[in-house]
Amino acid sequence: MKNKKNLFARILDGIALLIFVGVNLFLALGWGRFPQEVAGHYNLAGEVDRMAGKPSLLIYLLIAWIVFILLSVAERFPKFFGGKRIMTEENESRILGQVEAMLAMVKLLALGILTYAIVRSALVLPLGPWFLPGVLILTFICMIFFIIRIFMSAE
Repeated sequence: MKNKKNLFARILDGIALLIFVGVNLFLALGWGRFPQEVAGHYNLAGEVDRMAGKPSLLIYLLIAWIVFILLSVAERFPKFFGGKRIMTEENESRILGQVEAMLAMVKLLALGILTYAIVRSALVLPLGPWFLPGVLILTFICMIFFIIRIFMSAE
């Protein structure tokens, strides 16, 4: 019997889906209004340092689609990521719940980051000097949080 995904993971998935649909709509509805040259690359300070043709936005969107699909598939198989060494019959559902939530959070973070970059690129706006450190800090905080939760669920 398949475990029902916990509420936290379902909420994160719902937000990620809204972001994903939103960026697709943003590009579809705004395509004619975007300049022919959009931001193609950013330096470490989050400033535009190379321009690219508008179709480059489709590459970013393709990456978002790949991330969305791969992480959605990964969520279907949480046992693969569940730390088989620490999983027992007693704690299996708790650990898998944490793994599902972790994968949902990773999907939300990845799609949020990609969406922000796509929108800023389309509007030829800088990402800001906080972008890279913010992404790294947020990612590591989430990783540490869920690793601790997984190991606490094993007890």
